[in-house]
Amino acid sequence: MKVYVPKDNVNDEFVIVEKIYVTNNEKAEKNKLILDLETSKTAIAIETPKSGYINLHVQEGDEISIGSCLFEVLDKIGAKESEINNSEDTNDNLSNLDKYIINKDAKALLDKKQITNFYSEKKMVTLEDVKKFISKDSQNHEDAISISSKKLYKPPHNKNISDLPTVSYDEKNFTLRKRAEINNLTSNGNISTQSVIGIEIKCLPTRSYSVPYMFKESISDIVTFEASKLLVDFPELNSFYLNEKQYGAYDQVNAGFSFDNDSNLKVLSIENSDKLTLKEVQNKIIELLDLFESNQTINEKLLTSTTFTISDLSNVGATYMLPLVSSNQSSIIGIIKRNSFTYDIYVGFDHKISSGLYVSKFLQKLKTNVESHFFNEDRIKYMKCDKCEISASELKAHGSIGFIKITKFDGGESNICENCFNGY
Repeated sequence: MKVYVPKDNVNDEFVIVEKIYVTNNEKAEKNKLILDLETSKTAIAIETPKSGYINLHVQEGDEISIGSCLFEVLDKIGAKESEINNSEDTNDNLSNLDKYIINKDAKALLDKKQITNFYSEKKMVTLEDVKKFISKDSQNHEDAISISSKKLYKPPHNKNISDLPTVSYDEKNFTLRKRAEINNLTSNGNISTQSVIGIEIKCLPTRSYSVPYMFKESISDIVTFEASKLLVDFPELNSFYLNEKQYGAYDQVNAGFSFDNDSNLKVLSIENSDKLTLKEVQNKIIELLDLFESNQTINEKLLTSTTFTISDLSNVGATYMLPLVSSNQSSIIGIIKRNSFTYDIYVGFDHKISSGLYVSKFLQKLKTNVESHFFNEDRIKYMKCDKCEISASELKAHGSIGFIKITKFDGGESNICENCFNGY
């Protein structure tokens, strides 16, 4: 008895074999779970309709068309199709074709081609319907061979080989659900699928350890250091879009640090930044800045090997930014400074690869890791009333329990002492 891919969703033409729970030729009892199929909406659990030996026709990760054979249930190991009880084959075929009213010419072609997995959304089947099915099934078979075999990447649409990144990467298949999401994002006229999510970072004016002068008013070194390490666990943000079925996941993390002097913008690579210490990251950024300002010829590898980008606007007074993802990347991290205690981090990302929830989880972890560089018992030394400027230490000595946070008429927030709040 053969078991075929059911049509669970009217919009799906393919499914992906997500998980197989048995080995080939394993004996299984009736109703045992054999495999899971992934559709654009959900997962389908496929059980064996009777007891027997399972002859698998698919492997995990295969993309196959609706109506394709998933496996056979055999009475004995190694039984060929011709050896299986004829009445069972006949009944199996009838169970599939009995659903249709098939004219004489169509039935003759089905018999001639020995087609048992015929599928149509029409009840009345003509010769033309069968021809269309044969043509489509043949193309699906070719597609399945292409997907399952490892081939050199063929550039999609207008992307040339010369446009591909110089950093090594693995080709990853999108899930059917992600493909449906990409189609929805691009089918309504959207040219760009980029989006931005931000988070607030609380810190101190100074750190508990000494830092180079370049980073005394910035957290770009910490963000580069911590983000690089996190991207190992968030590979979708260290990738790039290939085509409607695949994306490229980079084999290494190379932070690209953005340098700009109004007339010249360069993003220079810090290779394997996830493997560097914070001190090494700081030294590398300073080294790249010196190279950028020297007007010397920059090695091409430094310009082309980045896998994500850091853009720091902490020192220009910006209150918001919309960082745009570069070619052959899926994320960019932007930094602005609101005051001595607060930074905002924005992540621009490609919705074709990642999602808002995924990026939010990344930002939460990044926030925790960045803020950990500032947590110490001396925080109270830097706090004061925003109106009278009395220090937190002095208030505490007089028995106060803290400041009162208020929202000003312009929407901003302020910390004031109890005396100022009461109008004294």
